[in-house]
Amino acid sequence: MADLGCKHIIIDGGSEDGTIELASGNESSSLVVEHGCSSHEAINIGVSLVDTEYFLVLNSDDEILKSGLSAIIRELKNCGDLDWIAAVCEFQIEPEDSRNFPYLKMRPEANSLDFLKVLLFESPAFNGFIFKTEFFRSLKGLDSSLEFSADREFLIRAFKQGVGLSSQKCFYRYWIHKDSRTMGGRGKNLDLIVKEHQEIVRRILVSHSDQNLLLLANKWQDFEMVREERYRNVNQMSSWLSVIKWAASNPVRAAHAMDIYRIRHQLHRKYKSRQSIKWPTR
Repeated sequence: MADLGCKHIIIDGGSEDGTIELASGNESSSLVVEHGCSSHEAINIGVSLVDTEYFLVLNSDDEILKSGLSAIIRELKNCGDLDWIAAVCEFQIEPEDSRNFPYLKMRPEANSLDFLKVLLFESPAFNGFIFKTEFFRSLKGLDSSLEFSADREFLIRAFKQGVGLSSQKCFYRYWIHKDSRTMGGRGKNLDLIVKEHQEIVRRILVSHSDQNLLLLANKWQDFEMVREERYRNVNQMSSWLSVIKWAASNPVRAAHAMDIYRIRHQLHRKYKSRQSIKWPTR
């Protein structure tokens, strides 16, 4: 990536998988070892060392698509002063998993209500963002008290306070594996994730006045309650129809759940119509 003007800062939490030895032998990379740091703390540490105008985050088991990154860099240079740019992401999965992969995560228009809906109700694909370093620091980085959802919480703040651009170019490939704590975990950390989402909702309701954001935050809160109940009672709630029947005991929650279900499927139909897009089945 040196020909693109990229620098590499590797933050390792004290792993024993050969990362330190590999990085130590790479002259184009800077290695920082912080024993016991979380992934979100590692990002904040890395950004504190960045000396370029923009940066992106690469997970140790994912890939950067060089041609896509080159196109994104050209786009950044042509678009003036941006705080962030959100690109398409490709999701791949281990061969033994039979779900419908690969698929692409497309981006609605930046700074739109549809973009906010994706940040709340979909996978936000944090690694598909490129951030202006100064802007990231001005927002005090990721909140590492959130174990699973600090990236989502940061993106909501960035959406509200920054100037962004959505690109239909793809530079990032996620690899989903069975040991993943979130995407490939099949709900094993769901309780903690839902609790963190509820904490983010509380912060939104306290700190924002935007009516669209407040309305969606309330609906997101109800949706997370329904989602949690579905996972906990998967045998009794094998379909979303049965979830809605469960939620019917609370008419307000049921209405919100139906509304969010419709929003999600509208987004899915919209993106599915694009050429070569495949959506996973749950």
